[in-house]
Amino acid sequence: MVQISAFTAEHNLPFTLANPLLSLIQSSVPTDSSEKTALSQIHLNATKCTNIIRQGTGLYFISMLTKKLQKTKFSLILDETTNVATEKQLGIVVVWCDAENLNLITQFLDLVPVCDNTANGLYGALKASLQAKNFPRNITLLAFHQIRQMPCLGPMKLWLLC
Repeated sequence: MVQISAFTAEHNLPFTLANPLLSLIQSSVPTDSSEKTALSQIHLNATKCTNIIRQGTGLYFISMLTKKLQKTKFSLILDETTNVATEKQLGIVVVWCDAENLNLITQFLDLVPVCDNTANGLYGALKASLQAKNFPRNITLLAFHQIRQMPCLGPMKLWLLC
């Protein structure tokens, strides 16, 4: 299950493909195989696949990212969005330079539900997300994508964030 979930995430496939992909794998195993019995007992749907990524492998990669960013400066890009259920969310993306490979890396960090989409509400959601992940404070730039409320944060709150 973890391998199929990781495959869908790595290749940016929708999690709704998890069950059809598992069915494809199950159908390609010979019928007289002991693997057929083991594979038939595995069930994987989109919700389970999402939870494996978010609560399993995702936590591992966030901790690895946190360790790498302890030693380097990075930037955050924020984007406020509304999902299909009309719930406000704050997308957080990290941009940093990998000193080992000299590559600029852009990595998704979090998608935080936001009850209050004012400047203070967005700031609170960002701060809570970073604190929950024990994220380092060596931020060099905070960029906003079409968030009209954020410019009124002022330099003091941005300084507190860093």
